[in-house]
Amino acid sequence: MATYLMHTHTGDVAIAEEWEDDLHNCESACQTKYFYYLHNETKELYSAFDLEELYGDMLDECWEPVNICGYEYAPSVALHRVDRTAYEVGFSDFIADCYEEVRLTQEEIDNYKPNNEDEE
Repeated sequence: MATYLMHTHTGDVAIAEEWEDDLHNCESACQTKYFYYLHNETKELYSAFDLEELYGDMLDECWEPVNICGYEYAPSVALHRVDRTAYEVGFSDFIADCYEEVRLTQEEIDNYKPNNEDEE
């Protein structure tokens, strides 16, 4: 009895042996790529989570705590909860000013070294 496989890219169905080489070759070519951000000057690599934390820290350093009905909130938390659109626009501008979006495989992320580290 033959084993049938569905090709993930084309949707075609064929006997497994016909695609054995294609499937093996595709493993390296079809790796998942992740979005990361490269700082324009330092060439450090950051995830979106890292940048959101840096953005929140920047807001909290630049603005005084926000008082609402006697309760005090960090500026980053207040802006995020009160005006999500303003928060996201500011975050987008924060990224656009200093970072370049890159797509990398897990192996590229694991082996990444900023340019200045190669010189040492």
